[in-house]
Amino acid sequence: MSVDLSGEITAIATAALALFAIVTAAFAILAFRKQSQEVRDQAEMLMVQSAQLAEQQKLGQKQTEVLELQASELRESLDERKRESEQRRSAQASRAYLALENFGATTGIRVVNTSDQPIYDAWVISESADGQHFMSKPVGTVMPGGDFRIDADKFFTGVDGFDPPGLALQFRDAAGIKWRRMGEDGTLTEESGSAPQ
Repeated sequence: MSVDLSGEITAIATAALALFAIVTAAFAILAFRKQSQEVRDQAEMLMVQSAQLAEQQKLGQKQTEVLELQASELRESLDERKRESEQRRSAQASRAYLALENFGATTGIRVVNTSDQPIYDAWVISESADGQHFMSKPVGTVMPGGDFRIDADKFFTGVDGFDPPGLALQFRDAAGIKWRRMGEDGTLTEESGSAPQ
């Protein structure tokens, strides 16, 4: 082979290598641009997602505030319903009471039912300051709008004086619930147990 041929082959090979290098560089540049665009797209997507996340956090915070407000309103509503239920439960009982009255020359104990239904198994009870039961008298059923009077002197026969604040009325309402109404301050409490002995 001649030197010229060998030089031409080397030149062609060098030119081919240079051409492949240029093509490779072009593909590398295109790939780099494409990859750079994808990185920019991903960066933009991350920014959009970050903004969405921030919005979701704000929305979540607002929802939390709304849920707390709803929970508070629900608690208040349940408390109100409970109060209304207790008021309905004690509506009849709250209209029965006992009072000390003067019946001419004597003092009397008066049991009054101002409700629209009878009260049953009513008892007038006298208790000491420490809550010990020491005297009771059955009254029975007191009809709506009715009252029952007891002569205090007969009620407290054999007792040296009596303590009016220790008087209480125990009864059962039309729903079968047992109640105790204190004579002194009118406190009404629901009770369990049987009639006094």
